Amino acid sequence: MGKLSNNVVTLLGTGTATITATNSGNTYFAPAFATQKLIVH
Repeated sequence: MGKLSNNVVTLLGTGTATITATNSGNTYFAPAFATQKLIVH
């Protein structure tokens, strides 16, 4: 489990968290996304 505050992710215990960032794009850039899986032991 975790929390997001002021663009900072804080992991609050062991387990798996998946973070996905998205951007809707504009005239110059296509929409994009990135996903990162975090594992805390």
